[in-house]
Amino acid sequence: MRLLLVAIVCLVTFASINGYRGPFRKMFPTRKPTVLTVDDDPGEPLFLTPYLEQGKIDEARRLSSVELPPYTQQSFSGYLTVNKQYNSNMFFWFFPA
Repeated sequence: MRLLLVAIVCLVTFASINGYRGPFRKMFPTRKPTVLTVDDDPGEPLFLTPYLEQGKIDEARRLSSVELPPYTQQSFSGYLTVNKQYNSNMFFWFFPA
């Protein structure tokens, strides 16, 4: 029994040292997503409220679409106006779970 326990501990230790990717970790990409560096320009913020007020829903959906390689899940993000008087806006990032 003790020999079996030692064998299991050694096997688990060896597998974790060599970077074994179990069945649950294989669901996620191994590459890290690209991020902006100090010199990169993220562009202008996308305020969606004017598009929605004008009825340009398809254009708002197209502009708010986010693609983050290597992920293939479609998501959307932007700012929605909460209070025009105080220029208060709320950021959102929607992705299906």
